[in-house]
Amino acid sequence: MSDATYFAPLISAIKRIQTSNILAPLLAADVITGVIALFASLTELAGLPEPLLWGVWGLFGLCILSTLIAYVYWSWRDPNRLQTERYQLEQQRLLLLGDERGPDSTKMIESTPSANVKVGAI
Repeated sequence: MSDATYFAPLISAIKRIQTSNILAPLLAADVITGVIALFASLTELAGLPEPLLWGVWGLFGLCILSTLIAYVYWSWRDPNRLQTERYQLEQQRLLLLGDERGPDSTKMIESTPSANVKVGAI
């Protein structure tokens, strides 16, 4: 079995990771390094060197720490960046066009109704 077919499911799963918000790539890195660290711990009995095992868990901890730091930074700096792309696009639409349900909507036309004179002529 070649390496390309062996890693095909993993590559396919990585391609499907959606970047719906600013933390999604970091969360994906957390999951990937966590799974690797877990498998490294499970195979410790197979003779994996202990410094390598600590290094993998250290990398996982570093990924978690960087995700937490990014979350705190974006929570303070620009909280809307933590929202999904769909939410951000909807917010932008509301800012540009306005909400058609509100009384201050740009789609509301204020005018007095006029009588339709063509109806009586039929």
